[in-house]
Amino acid sequence: MEFDPNMSHKLWHSYYGVLFIKKELNITDPEVLSAIYYHTTGRANMTNLEKLIYISDFTETNTRLHEVFTPIREASFKDLDKAVALEAKFTVDSLNRLNVSICKDTIDTYNYYKKYLENN
Repeated sequence: MEFDPNMSHKLWHSYYGVLFIKKELNITDPEVLSAIYYHTTGRANMTNLEKLIYISDFTETNTRLHEVFTPIREASFKDLDKAVALEAKFTVDSLNRLNVSICKDTIDTYNYYKKYLENN
């Protein structure tokens, strides 16, 4: 997990969050650190913890009230892989519409999990 200064500043908290909890909270569990690091971008072949944190961050109900989150929330109770695929597709499609660069990890997430959309 390395800091990429070219990534969107909106993603920096993932990297700095890992540094903070290592230094301030002395949490060193690699699976926990990885889940925090990838909670905004995802990655190919995530662990279940990474998937849960990725989906939970994206669909939290305090600020994510729009109906576009509903299918992802519903899928998360039935099939984590499909929920990850739906989230990654939504993110890639949204960023493409905005014509902004997309983090490599996000593209990798979509490319890995899109097969879960094709089978349903």
